[in-house]
Amino acid sequence: MAVSIIDTPGEIETWGPIHLLQGVEYVAYVLGASTGQTLPDPALAVYDPVTLQNIVVVDDSLALGLDPVVTFIAPYEGDFLMDVGDLTGGTGQYNANLVVYQGDISFGSDPGTFGPGTEAPFSVGTLDPDPFTGFL
Repeated sequence: MAVSIIDTPGEIETWGPIHLLQGVEYVAYVLGASTGQTLPDPALAVYDPVTLQNIVVVDDSLALGLDPVVTFIAPYEGDFLMDVGDLTGGTGQYNANLVVYQGDISFGSDPGTFGPGTEAPFSVGTLDPDPFTGFL
C-alpha cells in the first residue's frame, strides 16, 4: 500500500505505469478520512495513458463510505495509470492500492512502475478496514 499526501486543493496524483493482464480481476481502492487517513472524499480512476480511456472511475463505496473501492477485469494487457484526487477539493493523507483480487483476500504490490519480471514490494492483506485477528 502506498501512502501519499494531496497538499494542494484540486490536485490529482498519478500512480504508475501499472502493468495489467487481460482477463485478470483487480481491486483498486483509496483509504481516506473514512478509514483513518485525512483526505476527506477521495476518488480514483484507472485508465489507458495512450487512449485516455477510463477502465474504472469510482467515488464512494458501500464497503468504505466516502473511500472508493472497486473490482474490475482488465480488458486487455498493457500499462495503465491510476489517478487519485479529492472531490471536495480537500487536502490530506491517503493510502492507495491496486492489486490482483482473490475473493476476500488481495495479493499484490504497491502502485508504481512494476510488471512481470520487475522486482517490487509484495503484500497480502484483507479488504476489511477493521483489525484482522484470524489466520490467513
